[in-house]
Amino acid sequence: MDQLRQIGVDSDLKLIETANFGPMLNRHDFSVVLSLVGDPLDEPDQDLYENYTCGSPRNYGGYCNPEFDRLVHGQSM
Repeated sequence: MDQLRQIGVDSDLKLIETANFGPMLNRHDFSVVLSLVGDPLDEPDQDLYENYTCGSPRNYGGYCNPEFDRLVHGQSM
């Protein structure tokens, strides 16, 4: 938060209990979220498809870019 404040970003830190974190993500009840959950595999497909492609249920930020999806599909070959 201090580093954000140094560049002019005013922020609040809200610690969330683990049991409440999943439902909060599913409701998209956040502005910015920091999740330190990692992927167990050293495989880009898992991370890219699950977290960044259009329509993925784990794409909590809602990012959708058909060109990006095309590039993900291309690198997967």
